[in-house]
Amino acid sequence: MTAPAPVSRRRAVVLLAALAVLLVALAVVGVVVARDPGDRGSTAAAEWNGLVGVDPVAGEVVVYDDAGEEVDRVAAVDGLLNATTRGSLVLAAADDRAAVVDAAEGEVVWEDATEGTAAWLQGSSAPVVLVGDPSGGDLRVVDVEGDTDLRLGDVVDGDPSFVPQAVAVSPDGTVLAARDLRSQTSVVVDLASGDATPVDGSAAAVTDDSVVVVTPEDDGEATARFLGRDGDERGVAPLGRGPRGLLVTGDDSLLVVAEGDDGPVVARTSVGDDAPTEVRDLDLAGAGPVLAFHEQGRLVVTGDDGTVLLDQDGGEVADVEGTLSPVTGVTGSAAACFAVQTDGEVVVHDLGSGDERVRAAQEQSGPLWSSVDGCTLGGPGLLAGEDRSVELDPSQVAVVAPDGAAALVRGGGPPELVDMTAPDAEPAEVDRAVTGFVAR
Repeated sequence: MTAPAPVSRRRAVVLLAALAVLLVALAVVGVVVARDPGDRGSTAAAEWNGLVGVDPVAGEVVVYDDAGEEVDRVAAVDGLLNATTRGSLVLAAADDRAAVVDAAEGEVVWEDATEGTAAWLQGSSAPVVLVGDPSGGDLRVVDVEGDTDLRLGDVVDGDPSFVPQAVAVSPDGTVLAARDLRSQTSVVVDLASGDATPVDGSAAAVTDDSVVVVTPEDDGEATARFLGRDGDERGVAPLGRGPRGLLVTGDDSLLVVAEGDDGPVVARTSVGDDAPTEVRDLDLAGAGPVLAFHEQGRLVVTGDDGTVLLDQDGGEVADVEGTLSPVTGVTGSAAACFAVQTDGEVVVHDLGSGDERVRAAQEQSGPLWSSVDGCTLGGPGLLAGEDRSVELDPSQVAVVAPDGAAALVRGGGPPELVDMTAPDAEPAEVDRAVTGFVAR
């Protein structure tokens, strides 16, 4: 089953917290949509035809074919510790230096000293590296295929208290927004020009030509301001009290989850409205995260006792047991699934219908990685997909290929490459240096 067609001419991205080592954890508004393949970046998000690893002694990125045979080595940085991929690009990081290697070309395309941790911007396939320390002040944004290289703290007058809570890039990969943890301040960056603008309010969604920021009002309610990439205001929509998340449903309209008189409610709102129009009550206890999938016209709301999948009109598509499971790897318009955790299991549901697609035991808690569509999951002691699930030892960790067709299992011996499309296929041992998948 597939998710429904896009609901707006402007494909939106809602903010997704970056890796925990770099940014503070996800808060009120979740974000999950990125560019279409071919807009920016070296390859489409799901493509891979090789493996990648590191040689820490030589400081080299090692490239393998899809069978695990070594085909190339590229000198990266001394003291190399790890490598993560984005299409054909490999981010190789040491303690105080990082480089990006293009595995397809066999060359370094960016290299520099780093203060803090370097990581790819999550929830997107744009070639954007974030460098910084979550304690605040100096998050650096680098577009490795463009000219943008700036520190967000400098944009807000060098304020050392600026702590980026979440960062996202627009579908076309040209606009980035970051919101501050401690204040109602955001920074909007035009990656094409390198211009950066501080704006009042917490950035909640980014489209190809506008940014939506949420601003609290004196009466306890909040508004959504539609801004251009230059920070100029285009219109204001009311959100009600305590907005927890929003879905962009049109050029100037939103679906919002807010607080009603007797609990959370879903409402529609547009620029120029006097107040939001309530659509339904949400029978959910507690206030969990909200994830918006704008292209698919879906809003996922979780509480202490369950999760509800809503369509673009606020109608209930499905009510499922469990709470949202944090997953890294879901990328934009490819998203077709979401995951929940319940009673020692992780369950993957179809984003279009809410139907269950995958169920697997999860004996050990920890971060989960997925294919770009979110339908195949891997993590500590877990590897689960529609065609195949593999029982792993708790000491093993599975990393899923972008398209979900394979997985790399590490721990307890040599790494193994697992074919997720063939239930009876035997895993193949690969070099111990292999850490992930790459388009070469």
